[in-house]
Amino acid sequence: HMKRNILYIGMLLAALIVFSACDEAMESNLPAEYATVLYFQGSGEVDVDMTNVEEGEVTYRLIICKGGNQLGGTASARIEVMNQEQLSDYNDSYTLLPVECYSLESQLDFQTNDIYKQSEVLVKTSRIMSLIESDKEYVLPLQLTSEKCLVNPDNDQIFLKFNIK
Repeated sequence: HMKRNILYIGMLLAALIVFSACDEAMESNLPAEYATVLYFQGSGEVDVDMTNVEEGEVTYRLIICKGGNQLGGTASARIEVMNQEQLSDYNDSYTLLPVECYSLESQLDFQTNDIYKQSEVLVKTSRIMSLIESDKEYVLPLQLTSEKCLVNPDNDQIFLKFNIK
């Protein structure tokens, strides 16, 4: 029983050494300016609740996180809307939400002590309601980009889905 515990502890230590070695290797391979990594908290497809339609607009808050080796760094990012072609590459049954149906804060500047930022997407439900007749599935596809920081490719896209039925 004791031997198995020692073996387990030994394997755990070996794993920790390997992980920290990988981390150091990554750190030394990355130029200093890429020591900050940005990403959407929650990425992929998100259903946006359209129940408050009578108010004329719904606010959806995107949360953009800052991680990486140098959390104290400043960073800036942009949230860009993909075009219909990019959206169709992702899912060809989706239709790009018309530009008059939303507005969003696209520029984000992180100060040294910011570990996340919120960006508000203002969805004009009164405009979206006029699209109801169509059988199309409207989506607002957003891409997180940054010139100076690394953006995590697993969490750099978010697809806001508006199920108008």
